Amino acid sequence: MFSIPTLPKILLLVAVIGVLWWWNRRNQIRARERADLDREARGGRGRPASKGGTTKNAGAKPIEDMAQCKVCGAYVPAKGTSRCGRPDCPF
Repeated sequence: MFSIPTLPKILLLVAVIGVLWWWNRRNQIRARERADLDREARGGRGRPASKGGTTKNAGAKPIEDMAQCKVCGAYVPAKGTSRCGRPDCPF
């Protein structure tokens, strides 16, 4: 009833499976990119820029040095600190 498939039939089957795999993979990548764009539009965190482009945090504040409070142990900015309201606050 079933015969051994010939070489052209096997090659055609491999080509069809390869095209279906490629098409599915391409759709997964596009869906992931759309999800990242939607997440960035809502203000969430997206994936980091990996293709040498500008990052979305280009205008972010620079990292500040922190100093530990000797009384309560909390970390506060080293420059421009204000009192926390405790009577024994050194800042």
